[in-house]
Amino acid sequence: MEAGRIRPSCASRGVGPGHASDRGLRTAIRIGVCGGESAGGRSLRGFGPTGPVKMSLSGWARGVRRRWIGFTGGIILGLFLLAGILASVIAPQDPNKIDLTDDLLGPGPRHLLGTDQLGRDVFSRLLYGARSTLGLAIPITLAVTAIGIVVGLVAGYFGGWIDMIISALLNALFALPGLLLTLAVLALLGPGRLSLLVALIAAGWASFARIVRGPVLVIRESGYVESARAIGATDRRI
Repeated sequence: MEAGRIRPSCASRGVGPGHASDRGLRTAIRIGVCGGESAGGRSLRGFGPTGPVKMSLSGWARGVRRRWIGFTGGIILGLFLLAGILASVIAPQDPNKIDLTDDLLGPGPRHLLGTDQLGRDVFSRLLYGARSTLGLAIPITLAVTAIGIVVGLVAGYFGGWIDMIISALLNALFALPGLLLTLAVLALLGPGRLSLLVALIAAGWASFARIVRGPVLVIRESGYVESARAIGATDRRI
């Protein structure tokens, strides 16, 4: 495409031959648009170096192809969540029903994944097991993330003796294997679903706190934070 095909209005915006740098001119020629002109008749509205431009459909398709692994993982995770939520509707059999006459059956129309040694339907048990797993995994993930972020922010922002105490606690937790710490908490609290939830949270929040603390130590010395302190902003506001 020749530079002469750029409209005169482009020059007034600083992308024409007489008003722009070579880099700006090459950019305008490459995208073939100025202020939102179409490129090849098939395009999507977007924003580029010279203002509103249009992104070609082929570029968008290439971006989707590069991210197909993420899309595939998202679909699988969504199906897993849906199966766990609708387990009582999807499950063809009672997951706890024992039928010793049908033990260790192979996959078939009646039992899609066969049966176990007690004659229980494996597919139904898998669906209900997904519900139990989600019932633990989601609260644990949310709890350890929230606790880790709060503790890391407090340690990194205030520093001093608060940071020293929290850092010592984190080092003590990291010195113990996670499985050993989980078993120790379970031994103190006793068996049960709630005890397992507390034990896994106690063993998992330290990693998030350590990750958050490092960047906060750097950010608290930034210019905009110092400016906020200078104008009287409170710690909560910052």
